Amino acid sequence: MTFDIAYFADLGGGLTSYPTDGHMQQVFRDLLAQAKNKVQIAVQRDGNLLHYGYIRQVGRKGLWGICVSCPAVVCDMVKWFNHMDNAFQHFVTNGVIVHFSNDGELILANTCLPDERMHLDMFTDDLLSRLTNDKSLKYSELPAASVAISKLTIAKHSIEDSAYEISNSLRKYYKIYIVKTSAEIELLTSYSHILREQSDTIDDLRSKYNKLKKQKGNKTIFFLIVVALVILNIWNRNELNDSKLSLQEKNEIIASRDCIISSRDSILSSLNIKLDETNSMLEKITSVYPIIITDIEIANTFSGGALQTDFGQPIYSSVTMFLNPKIHYIGYTSKIIPLDIKLFKPSGELSYSNKSPYGYSFSYSGNVYTGKNELILSGWGNETLGYWKSGIYRIEIWYKKNVCLKVKSFEIL
Repeated sequence: MTFDIAYFADLGGGLTSYPTDGHMQQVFRDLLAQAKNKVQIAVQRDGNLLHYGYIRQVGRKGLWGICVSCPAVVCDMVKWFNHMDNAFQHFVTNGVIVHFSNDGELILANTCLPDERMHLDMFTDDLLSRLTNDKSLKYSELPAASVAISKLTIAKHSIEDSAYEISNSLRKYYKIYIVKTSAEIELLTSYSHILREQSDTIDDLRSKYNKLKKQKGNKTIFFLIVVALVILNIWNRNELNDSKLSLQEKNEIIASRDCIISSRDSILSSLNIKLDETNSMLEKITSVYPIIITDIEIANTFSGGALQTDFGQPIYSSVTMFLNPKIHYIGYTSKIIPLDIKLFKPSGELSYSNKSPYGYSFSYSGNVYTGKNELILSGWGNETLGYWKSGIYRIEIWYKKNVCLKVKSFEIL
């Protein structure tokens, strides 16, 4: 089975797509016109070819999609939907094309998809590999179109409908619409859900963690005081009424005391479980995102690191030498972390040397700390004045070569 894959989006300012095939522009518009849910697959017939458009809502009004074209009918739409969901998850966890805003909304990092052709080509290779290697995916021959096939009416299906039902619709309609019900729409997976709420969740967990530690100590002291007061009260009453207490009454008092102690132990055990769960969640999050980069500033420096142009100030091409990034971040752990940096020229070409790690400009390892901090990375360039041309550059900071922590464009005048 052969596949052609393309990407398209409409954020309210017009259609953007990659690759930029003129014929497909109208196909993308037709697919987007069918989108009514947070996630759906719209299928459009084009002669002996089917265009499967996986369309997902981004932002409040935007739409983003993957179009997979092939000359056959997919027999199992549930498995097909899962492949598309996983591809979208891959985009989000990577963070370069689609990522979460500070408000927890999905947004496109770049509203012009052709600018991200290098990354999109990489995702295309990955998706093609998944589709071609999944032997459980079955396909049926595209049925011949009826003479009276409708180009206006849209047939609606659920992902649970059989391949026969979908094939039958394709005899009569050019367009069909396949949707998950609200109950069937899952989050991106627990991992992506963690990413979506990364900043607020981590802060909230740390707050709860500190609160639980205090509560644990306070509750322990409180219960010990309560137990002490109860025992003291029992002792005083024992002393006053010893002659009047029967053996049965004394046993009841002892049982009451044991019940209070048992209740205290149960609550302390519950608190310890919550502490363990909080620690486990923090470990999962910080293993993926040890820091959250809030901003990147660029300075122009000499070869020894001395400033020629300070961080955040306008940089002029005539005096450029080494471009030196400084990151502003919120740290959730204190340790040495490896960072890989990509620097793209105005032409879109990656800046690299024969000593660069594959796919990156340079690498840097440094100490990060909890809380709001700054970290100056090493410079990249040459000691020759005027080394960098005027134009818009883009810098990407990656962690462990699979998570993009921050992307920022900057201009050299």
